[in-house]
Amino acid sequence: MGKTTLVLFILAVLMGAPSIAEAASLFPSEVGVVYEYNKHDSAAPQNEWTVRMENLEQVTVGPHQYIKIGEWGYDGPGDYSEYLVRFTDTAAYAPDGSDESLVLQIGPVGTTWDFPHSLGVDTGKTVKEIISIEPVTVPYGTFDDTYVLKNYFDFDDPLKDNSPFWYEYVVPGVGIVKEVDYNLLPGQLYPPHIQELASLERPVVTPEPLSAVLLLVGGGALAFGGGDG
Repeated sequence: MGKTTLVLFILAVLMGAPSIAEAASLFPSEVGVVYEYNKHDSAAPQNEWTVRMENLEQVTVGPHQYIKIGEWGYDGPGDYSEYLVRFTDTAAYAPDGSDESLVLQIGPVGTTWDFPHSLGVDTGKTVKEIISIEPVTVPYGTFDDTYVLKNYFDFDDPLKDNSPFWYEYVVPGVGIVKEVDYNLLPGQLYPPHIQELASLERPVVTPEPLSAVLLLVGGGALAFGGGDG
């Protein structure tokens, strides 16, 4: 390979190489990512509000690094909660004492799992199943391959029936783009609540100056030496 060809090859690789922030992840995991959802209940007329989620900071717990996510308005205006999540390319985990729980994943239709959870003062487990992979359209756009998850809460108390279902629509690399929730807290009327992704903002990543890239390429070419031919 001649030096000119080598320089062009290295330049193409460097310009096209993904940054660490762009590495494969089930959901965007950069600090500063902001989601906004349109949400409404099934009253007539509907009650409508906005849900906002933001990746606030990175937090280390034991051997793992998590993203702290803030969520405004999920259960209605004025509601706020925070939680920690760690993403891989196919799954999401939450810290659980000295271990962690698998809280979300993608996979073949029929995949089922559960993890310990609490619902108010009640303890039990959340049971999740991937029931289909299908197209979905929300205000943010149309997605062809959306994993649809059916969920319910199984109470530890044997005298209590399982909760009503709620459904999550998961798009890898984007997030949960839709929810249909029949499992409402006491006092929340008019099920289901429907939540749809309206916007997704990612932090601006400043690219390396071209001069720095060319300097690196030039150094690499010199290391190989030789002329064209």
